[in-house]
Amino acid sequence: MTTPVDLANEYQYGGSIFPAGDRTVSVNGQGVDFGDCEAAITADALYGPVTPGTTCIVTLQESDDNGVADAYADISGATMATVSTASANNLTSERLQFQNRAKKWVRAVGTLSGSSPGIMLTVSLTARKMSY
Repeated sequence: MTTPVDLANEYQYGGSIFPAGDRTVSVNGQGVDFGDCEAAITADALYGPVTPGTTCIVTLQESDDNGVADAYADISGATMATVSTASANNLTSERLQFQNRAKKWVRAVGTLSGSSPGIMLTVSLTARKMSY
């Protein structure tokens, strides 16, 4: 007999970048509090239609206090693949798992470039709680 997993209490989920139509500028996502979680984080990104000539890079950043006194800084190795090829009829997804989070708060940053950028983007973050 298998033991059921209590997903609501065993994992911390958070949206960092929420769907907001066609993004035309870079975006700093919302911070997610992982203070009672293991260091490993999973980031899931969903990219929608990309305007031709647009490039999008998603990176993850961390802070001790959600950027109040400790500014967010990039997490080494926590960069997703560059997206520039999704078409109007396709969605592209990507999952990044990394082990080197050192601070309590994590957020995603979507950096857009191109002469007239446009992309639909959402990023969610997940970590396993140390105790619940």
